[in-house]
Amino acid sequence: MPVFRRILSLTGNYLARISLPQEASAVKDPLSGAFAGVTFLIKKYMPPQESRKGFKILFEILKKADPELKIAQTGYAIRKRKQGKSGLGPEEIKDFFNSLHFKVKAALLSLAGFIFISLLYLIFLMTIRK
Repeated sequence: MPVFRRILSLTGNYLARISLPQEASAVKDPLSGAFAGVTFLIKKYMPPQESRKGFKILFEILKKADPELKIAQTGYAIRKRKQGKSGLGPEEIKDFFNSLHFKVKAALLSLAGFIFISLLYLIFLMTIRK
């Protein structure tokens, strides 16, 4: 996996985990496309009209699930892709950002604002030193 794609994946998983309820935040890969569940529960938390393109259904289910829902994980290995390509693009990133909890979005926007203001301040300092 290319470095940029790996960083994007790790960042997405981190943001997803901190936006989930505490009971579901222990799931290691909430953005995984490979998961199993009881059909009636999947339909309860992700009705067909909401499934859209089938993108990040596990994340949506974990966001809506009852705190008492039992979650179990098992490891699996996926081999390198031989054909086709990732479905991740600007539209999917936008959809994911929109689905994050508002507190996470506020924190990201605050961080972006802080970085922007810090850069402006550094530029200001560099110009007055001349």
